[in-house]
Amino acid sequence: MKKYLSRLLAAALALVLLVVPASALTVDQALELLEELYYYEIPDEAYQAETLDELMSLLEDPYTQYMTAEEYQAFLKLLEGDSNVIGIGVSCRYTPEGILIISTISGGSAREAGLQAGDLIVEIDGQSCVPANEENAGGLTGPEGTQVSVTVLRDGERKGYTLTRRPVVEPNVELSIEGRVGLLDCNSFGKDTGKEFAKLVKDNDGRVDVWVVDLRGNGGGYTNAAVDMLGALMGPGYHLYFETAAGGVEAVPAYDRQAGDRPHRWRQRVRLRADLGQPPGLRTGRAGGRAHLRQGRGPDHAGRGGPGPPARI
Repeated sequence: MKKYLSRLLAAALALVLLVVPASALTVDQALELLEELYYYEIPDEAYQAETLDELMSLLEDPYTQYMTAEEYQAFLKLLEGDSNVIGIGVSCRYTPEGILIISTISGGSAREAGLQAGDLIVEIDGQSCVPANEENAGGLTGPEGTQVSVTVLRDGERKGYTLTRRPVVEPNVELSIEGRVGLLDCNSFGKDTGKEFAKLVKDNDGRVDVWVVDLRGNGGGYTNAAVDMLGALMGPGYHLYFETAAGGVEAVPAYDRQAGDRPHRWRQRVRLRADLGQPPGLRTGRAGGRAHLRQGRGPDHAGRGGPGPPARI
Protein backbone atom coordinates (compact mmCIF):
# COMPACT_ATOMS: atom_id res chain seq x y z
CA MET A 1 0.00 0.00 0.00
CA LYS A 2 2.83 2.39 0.86
CA LYS A 3 4.40 1.84 -2.54
CA TYR A 4 1.08 2.44 -4.30
CA LEU A 5 0.39 5.57 -2.25
CA SER A 6 3.85 6.90 -2.97
CA ARG A 7 3.29 6.53 -6.71
CA LEU A 8 0.06 8.50 -6.43
CA LEU A 9 1.81 11.21 -4.44
CA ALA A 10 4.68 11.36 -6.91
CA ALA A 11 2.20 11.73 -9.76
CA ALA A 12 0.52 14.61 -7.97
CA LEU A 13 3.86 16.34 -7.57
CA ALA A 14 5.23 15.76 -11.08
CA LEU A 15 5.21 19.20 -12.71
CA VAL A 16 7.43 22.04 -13.85
CA LEU A 17 7.04 25.50 -12.31
CA LEU A 18 9.80 28.10 -12.57
CA VAL A 19 10.29 31.43 -10.82
CA VAL A 20 12.26 34.45 -12.04
CA PRO A 21 13.02 37.93 -10.64
CA ALA A 22 10.03 39.96 -9.49
CA SER A 23 10.82 43.44 -10.77
CA ALA A 24 8.09 45.28 -12.68
CA LEU A 25 8.27 43.43 -15.96
CA THR A 26 7.47 44.86 -19.34
CA VAL A 27 5.67 42.70 -21.89
CA ASP A 28 8.91 42.31 -23.87
CA GLN A 29 10.81 41.22 -20.78
CA ALA A 30 8.09 38.73 -19.91
CA LEU A 31 8.24 37.29 -23.43
CA GLU A 32 12.00 36.87 -23.14
CA LEU A 33 11.55 34.95 -19.92
CA LEU A 34 8.82 32.80 -21.44
CA GLU A 35 11.03 31.99 -24.42
CA GLU A 36 13.72 30.84 -21.99
CA LEU A 37 11.62 29.00 -19.43
CA TYR A 38 8.17 28.15 -20.73
CA TYR A 39 7.64 24.44 -21.29
CA TYR A 40 5.13 24.70 -24.15
CA GLU A 41 5.18 26.61 -27.42
CA ILE A 42 4.26 30.28 -27.10
CA PRO A 43 1.27 31.12 -29.36
CA ASP A 44 1.95 33.66 -32.10
CA GLU A 45 -0.77 36.01 -30.89
CA ALA A 46 1.02 36.36 -27.54
CA TYR A 47 3.66 38.49 -29.28
CA GLN A 48 0.96 41.06 -30.04
CA ALA A 49 -0.02 41.49 -26.38
CA GLU A 50 0.08 45.04 -25.03
CA THR A 51 -0.21 44.24 -21.31
CA LEU A 52 0.95 41.50 -18.97
CA ASP A 53 -2.64 40.51 -18.25
CA GLU A 54 -3.31 40.13 -21.96
CA LEU A 55 -0.12 38.12 -22.40
CA MET A 56 -1.02 35.73 -19.59
CA SER A 57 -4.55 35.25 -20.94
CA LEU A 58 -3.26 34.51 -24.45
CA LEU A 59 -1.15 31.65 -23.11
CA GLU A 60 -4.42 30.00 -21.99
CA ASP A 61 -2.50 28.33 -19.20
CA PRO A 62 -3.95 28.76 -15.67
CA TYR A 63 -0.63 27.64 -14.20
CA THR A 64 1.32 30.55 -15.68
CA GLN A 65 0.80 33.86 -13.94
CA TYR A 66 2.58 37.08 -13.02
CA MET A 67 2.55 38.08 -9.36
CA THR A 68 3.63 41.22 -7.59
CA ALA A 69 6.12 41.28 -4.73
CA GLU A 70 3.22 41.91 -2.33
CA GLU A 71 1.32 38.88 -3.61
CA TYR A 72 4.42 36.76 -3.27
CA GLN A 73 4.98 37.80 0.35
CA ALA A 74 1.35 37.06 1.16
CA PHE A 75 1.74 33.62 -0.39
CA LEU A 76 4.85 32.92 1.71
CA LYS A 77 2.87 33.63 4.86
CA LEU A 78 0.03 31.48 3.61
CA LEU A 79 2.43 28.56 3.10
CA GLU A 80 3.35 28.64 6.77
CA GLY A 81 -0.27 28.73 7.90
CA ASP A 82 -0.22 32.42 8.88
CA SER A 83 -2.97 34.16 6.93
CA ASN A 84 -3.42 37.23 9.18
CA VAL A 85 -7.15 36.54 9.02
CA ILE A 86 -9.74 36.46 11.78
CA GLY A 87 -12.57 34.29 10.53
CA ILE A 88 -14.43 30.98 10.92
CA GLY A 89 -11.54 28.62 10.11
CA VAL A 90 -12.11 27.10 6.68
CA SER A 91 -10.12 26.57 3.49
CA CYS A 92 -12.49 27.32 0.64
CA ARG A 93 -12.99 28.28 -2.98
CA TYR A 94 -15.41 30.76 -4.49
CA THR A 95 -17.78 29.05 -6.91
CA PRO A 96 -20.94 30.03 -8.82
CA GLU A 97 -22.93 27.90 -6.34
CA GLY A 98 -21.50 29.47 -3.19
CA ILE A 99 -18.43 29.26 -0.95
CA LEU A 100 -17.22 25.67 -1.23
CA ILE A 101 -15.51 24.38 1.91
CA ILE A 102 -12.39 22.37 1.01
CA SER A 103 -11.49 21.63 4.61
CA THR A 104 -12.04 22.95 8.11
CA ILE A 105 -9.13 24.22 10.18
CA SER A 106 -8.16 22.93 13.60
CA GLY A 107 -9.17 25.41 16.31
CA GLY A 108 -11.72 27.16 14.11
CA SER A 109 -15.38 27.53 15.01
CA ALA A 110 -16.47 25.95 11.70
CA ARG A 111 -14.97 22.59 12.65
CA GLU A 112 -16.37 22.79 16.17
CA ALA A 113 -19.85 23.49 14.78
CA GLY A 114 -19.70 20.46 12.48
CA LEU A 115 -19.16 22.04 9.07
CA GLN A 116 -17.54 19.62 6.62
CA ALA A 117 -15.56 19.49 3.41
CA GLY A 118 -18.03 19.73 0.52
CA ASP A 119 -20.44 22.03 2.32
CA LEU A 120 -21.56 25.13 0.43
CA ILE A 121 -22.04 28.39 2.32
CA VAL A 122 -24.90 30.13 0.49
CA GLU A 123 -25.82 32.93 2.93
CA ILE A 124 -23.85 35.14 5.33
CA ASP A 125 -25.85 37.02 7.95
CA GLY A 126 -28.97 36.50 5.86
CA GLN A 127 -27.41 37.82 2.64
CA SER A 128 -26.89 35.55 -0.35
CA CYS A 129 -23.28 34.83 -1.35
CA VAL A 130 -24.24 33.07 -4.60
CA PRO A 131 -22.31 33.36 -6.84
CA ALA A 132 -19.45 33.60 -4.38
CA ASN A 133 -16.50 35.95 -4.62
CA GLU A 134 -13.88 37.46 -2.33
CA GLU A 135 -15.98 40.56 -1.71
CA ASN A 136 -19.09 38.87 -0.37
CA ALA A 137 -17.01 36.32 1.52
CA GLY A 138 -15.56 39.24 3.47
CA GLY A 139 -18.60 39.01 5.70
CA LEU A 140 -17.07 35.91 7.32
CA THR A 141 -14.12 37.88 8.69
CA GLY A 142 -14.17 40.57 11.36
CA PRO A 143 -13.04 41.41 14.89
CA GLU A 144 -11.98 38.51 17.07
CA GLY A 145 -14.80 37.18 19.28
CA THR A 146 -17.64 38.51 17.13
CA GLN A 147 -20.22 36.16 15.62
CA VAL A 148 -21.52 35.55 12.13
CA SER A 149 -24.50 33.50 10.93
CA VAL A 150 -24.16 31.29 7.87
CA THR A 151 -26.52 29.09 5.91
CA VAL A 152 -24.95 25.90 4.59
CA LEU A 153 -26.18 23.66 1.78
CA ARG A 154 -25.35 19.96 2.27
CA ASP A 155 -26.91 17.10 0.28
CA GLY A 156 -29.67 19.41 -0.90
CA GLU A 157 -30.63 20.54 2.62
CA ARG A 158 -30.04 23.98 4.15
CA LYS A 159 -28.92 24.43 7.74
CA GLY A 160 -27.98 27.51 9.73
CA TYR A 161 -24.97 27.95 12.01
CA THR A 162 -23.74 30.73 14.28
CA LEU A 163 -19.94 30.88 14.29
CA THR A 164 -17.38 32.86 16.30
CA ARG A 165 -14.55 34.62 14.50
CA ARG A 166 -11.04 33.64 15.62
CA PRO A 167 -7.48 33.99 14.27
CA VAL A 168 -6.98 31.50 11.43
CA VAL A 169 -3.74 29.54 11.82
CA GLU A 170 -3.58 26.29 9.88
CA PRO A 171 -0.95 23.64 10.70
CA ASN A 172 0.86 22.35 7.62
CA VAL A 173 0.47 18.70 8.62
CA GLU A 174 -2.15 17.08 10.84
CA LEU A 175 -2.21 13.40 11.87
CA SER A 176 -5.19 11.29 12.85
CA ILE A 177 -5.13 7.51 13.41
CA GLU A 178 -8.17 5.24 13.16
CA GLY A 179 -7.47 1.60 13.82
CA ARG A 180 -4.22 0.89 12.00
CA VAL A 181 -4.75 3.58 9.36
CA GLY A 182 -2.85 6.86 9.62
CA LEU A 183 -4.25 9.92 7.84
CA LEU A 184 -1.79 12.75 7.18
CA ASP A 185 -3.60 15.91 6.08
CA CYS A 186 -1.01 18.10 4.32
CA ASN A 187 -2.29 21.64 3.78
CA SER A 188 0.78 23.19 2.16
CA PHE A 189 4.45 22.50 1.44
CA GLY A 190 6.00 25.00 3.86
CA LYS A 191 9.64 25.21 4.86
CA ASP A 192 9.28 22.70 7.70
CA THR A 193 6.45 20.58 6.29
CA GLY A 194 8.74 17.79 5.10
CA LYS A 195 10.48 17.52 8.47
CA GLU A 196 7.17 17.54 10.35
CA PHE A 197 5.75 14.92 7.99
CA ALA A 198 8.81 12.67 8.29
CA LYS A 199 8.76 12.90 12.09
CA LEU A 200 5.09 11.97 12.28
CA VAL A 201 5.68 8.95 10.03
CA LYS A 202 8.76 7.84 11.99
CA ASP A 203 7.17 8.31 15.42
CA ASN A 204 3.94 6.52 14.54
CA ASP A 205 4.98 3.88 12.00
CA GLY A 206 4.67 1.12 14.59
CA ARG A 207 1.01 2.03 15.15
CA VAL A 208 0.11 2.23 11.46
CA ASP A 209 -0.20 -0.40 8.72
CA VAL A 210 -1.50 1.94 5.99
CA TRP A 211 -0.66 5.60 5.47
CA VAL A 212 -3.10 7.88 3.61
CA VAL A 213 -1.92 11.33 2.53
CA ASP A 214 -4.63 13.93 1.90
CA LEU A 215 -3.48 16.70 -0.47
CA ARG A 216 -6.92 18.21 -1.12
CA GLY A 217 -6.77 21.97 -0.75
CA ASN A 218 -2.96 21.98 -0.84
CA GLY A 219 -1.93 25.08 -2.75
CA GLY A 220 1.74 24.22 -3.31
CA GLY A 221 5.03 25.32 -1.84
CA TYR A 222 8.64 24.17 -1.61
CA THR A 223 9.93 21.27 -3.69
CA ASN A 224 12.24 20.14 -0.88
CA ALA A 225 9.25 19.69 1.43
CA ALA A 226 7.57 17.37 -1.07
CA VAL A 227 10.80 15.44 -1.61
CA ASP A 228 11.23 14.96 2.14
CA MET A 229 7.68 13.58 2.30
CA LEU A 230 8.43 11.10 -0.47
CA GLY A 231 11.61 10.07 1.29
CA ALA A 232 9.71 9.44 4.53
CA LEU A 233 7.44 6.99 2.70
CA MET A 234 9.86 5.44 0.23
CA GLY A 235 13.29 5.83 1.79
CA PRO A 236 16.37 7.55 0.27
CA GLY A 237 16.48 7.79 -3.50
CA TYR A 238 15.32 9.77 -6.51
CA HIS A 239 11.54 9.96 -6.46
CA LEU A 240 10.83 13.35 -8.04
CA TYR A 241 11.82 14.32 -11.57
CA PHE A 242 11.35 17.42 -13.70
CA GLU A 243 11.28 17.51 -17.46
CA THR A 244 12.63 20.83 -18.75
CA ALA A 245 11.64 22.83 -21.80
CA ALA A 246 15.01 21.94 -23.31
CA GLY A 247 14.13 18.25 -23.11
CA GLY A 248 16.38 17.38 -20.20
CA VAL A 249 15.39 15.64 -16.99
CA GLU A 250 16.30 16.78 -13.50
CA ALA A 251 16.11 14.56 -10.42
CA VAL A 252 15.78 15.77 -6.83
CA PRO A 253 17.24 13.41 -4.17
CA ALA A 254 15.40 12.37 -1.03
CA TYR A 255 17.46 11.34 1.99
CA ASP A 256 17.56 11.52 5.77
CA ARG A 257 19.22 14.91 6.24
CA GLN A 258 20.17 14.17 9.86
CA ALA A 259 21.68 10.77 9.10
CA GLY A 260 23.27 12.05 5.91
CA ASP A 261 22.44 8.88 3.96
CA ARG A 262 22.42 10.50 0.54
CA PRO A 263 21.43 8.20 -2.34
CA HIS A 264 24.01 7.04 -4.84
CA ARG A 265 24.49 9.33 -7.79
CA TRP A 266 21.92 8.65 -10.46
CA ARG A 267 23.98 7.43 -13.41
CA GLN A 268 21.56 8.03 -16.24
CA ARG A 269 21.45 11.23 -18.26
CA VAL A 270 20.21 13.56 -15.55
CA ARG A 271 21.29 17.12 -14.91
CA LEU A 272 21.45 17.75 -11.16
CA ARG A 273 21.66 21.39 -10.15
CA ALA A 274 23.11 22.26 -6.76
CA ASP A 275 21.19 25.48 -6.26
CA LEU A 276 17.93 26.24 -8.04
CA GLY A 277 16.76 28.99 -5.70
CA GLN A 278 15.57 32.15 -7.45
CA PRO A 279 13.52 35.20 -6.44
CA PRO A 280 9.80 35.38 -7.17
CA GLY A 281 8.11 36.94 -10.16
CA LEU A 282 6.80 35.23 -13.26
CA ARG A 283 6.31 31.55 -12.78
CA THR A 284 5.46 29.12 -15.53
CA GLY A 285 4.38 25.56 -16.04
CA ARG A 286 1.43 23.20 -16.05
CA ALA A 287 0.27 20.80 -13.39
CA GLY A 288 -1.85 17.69 -13.41
CA GLY A 289 -2.64 17.47 -9.69
CA ARG A 290 -3.76 19.61 -6.80
CA ALA A 291 -0.28 20.07 -5.40
CA HIS A 292 1.58 22.72 -7.42
CA LEU A 293 5.32 23.12 -6.90
CA ARG A 294 8.00 25.22 -8.52
CA GLN A 295 11.29 23.79 -9.70
CA GLY A 296 14.00 24.35 -7.11
CA ARG A 297 13.98 25.42 -3.48
CA GLY A 298 11.60 28.35 -3.61
CA PRO A 299 7.80 28.16 -3.59
CA ASP A 300 5.37 28.45 -6.45
CA HIS A 301 2.35 30.72 -6.49
CA ALA A 302 -0.55 29.80 -8.73
CA GLY A 303 -1.56 33.43 -8.97
CA ARG A 304 -4.81 35.17 -9.69
CA GLY A 305 -7.20 33.47 -12.02
CA GLY A 306 -5.55 30.04 -11.77
CA PRO A 307 -6.45 27.21 -9.42
CA GLY A 308 -3.99 28.38 -6.80
CA PRO A 309 -4.21 27.84 -3.06
CA PRO A 310 -7.69 27.95 -1.53
CA ALA A 311 -8.73 30.98 0.51
CA ARG A 312 -8.54 30.70 4.28
CA ILE A 313 -11.22 32.57 6.20
